[in-house]
Order: sequence, then C-alpha cells, then structure tokens
Amino acid sequence: MPDPSDDRDRPRPGAFGANPLSLSLGQSEFNQWAKRAKNQDAAPINGRNGAHGRPNASAPASSSNARDVGSRDGRVKTRYKTPYMTTDDLKKAPRAWREFLCTDHLMKSYSIPTNVDDARERLDGNVYDYVGNYARMGVIIGCAVLYRNPTAVVGAVATAKLYRWMDLNIGATSEMQGFKMVGTVLAWFVMMYTKASAALSKTVLLTAAFLLVHGCLRRRDAPKLVKIGRHTGISKWEMQSPKKKSR
Repeated sequence: MPDPSDDRDRPRPGAFGANPLSLSLGQSEFNQWAKRAKNQDAAPINGRNGAHGRPNASAPASSSNARDVGSRDGRVKTRYKTPYMTTDDLKKAPRAWREFLCTDHLMKSYSIPTNVDDARERLDGNVYDYVGNYARMGVIIGCAVLYRNPTAVVGAVATAKLYRWMDLNIGATSEMQGFKMVGTVLAWFVMMYTKASAALSKTVLLTAAFLLVHGCLRRRDAPKLVKIGRHTGISKWEMQSPKKKSR
C-alpha cells in the first residue's frame, strides 16, 4: 500500500502552470523555483560587478542602470520654467534692450550650444526672463511686414469687425448657422484678397525664428547691465558670471 506522505510533495493537477501562485506546485518544486529565481536576480549584479562589488567595465549596463548612473553622477536635472508660463507673462515689462541684445559684448554673450540640452536650457531661461522683449520684437516684425503690405491692415480690421458683428447679432441656432457660414467664407475671402493671412503667417514665422535663434545662441552667463544708484543714470556692465557668483 503506498505511503500517503509521499504525495505531499508530488504536483497536483491544477488550472495554472508551475508558478508560486499555482495550486499544483508542491513544496519541493516551490523551493527549487525560489532558488532559481534568486540565482537569476543575483546573476546580473554579479556579472556587472567584480569580486568586491566594483563595476565591471566589460559587462553591458541596462537602460535602467544608465538612468540611475545619470541621476547619481552629480549632475543636477534642469527644471524648465516655460511650461508653467501663462498668457499673463506676455504682459511683462521688457528689460533693457542693451542687456537683451548684448550688443556691447557680442563675443562674451553669444556662442553655439555644445549640445541639445544646453540649447534647451538657454532657450528656456531666455524666454522666461525676456518674454516681454520677445513679445515686442513680434510687434516690431509685424509692423515691418505690414509696412510692405498696408492693405493687410484693412483686411485684418475688416475681418475682426465682421467676426465681432456675427458674435453679437447671430445666435447659435440652426436657422442662423447658414448666415454665419456665409460670413465666415466672406471673412476668409477678405483675408486672402488683402493678403492679411499671409502677413500674419509671415509675422509668426519670423518671430518664432528670431526667438529660436536668439534664445539658443544667447548665453545664460552673458554680462548684465547694472545701474549704479537709483537716480544717477549711470550704469555699468557686470562681467562676472551668475553661475560663479552662486557658488
């Protein structure tokens, strides 16, 4: 007669395969599974490290380890400011144009970024600090574009007034949607005939190009204009880098 104690470690049929949560896994199989899992978890660590836990240069590192090294090698992760900007930031007063353009010290104020992260950091900081100057540069570029095409001003004003009249006088009912569609088509025709849409697109593209080029080339440690006294009207250039001062 077979001993019933021998069936304790024998796998019993179940609905799942052999894994720790399966009801068909016996005690001995579970111990073997735990031992294999422990060896598999320890194998990558022993493969990357030497005899005393030192990193092995010949063993390849995974992407997660690369991220860990990048966060532990002393580099500070840049926290960008522009994602938190709102439309109210466009109302900021512009700073001194000599400081914004840095025409007095071009060699110390502009340089080609070393990498993409450097360009992103410059663009983020410059846009956040000088958003008022960039907004006014957009107005200047728009005026220059409209100077070469004065009829675009007439088209833009007429289109704005037409849309305002439709919003005030045409209700959001099914009977009035036809009139609103006709007014929209008429506004598009006026914008195209007077080339106002082309002037607006050109202004946006030129402003974006200026912002991208200036924001990426202007260094964050460029000299800043510092006023001496409040009512003297005398100013000087601060040549010391802000990064060196913060240390």
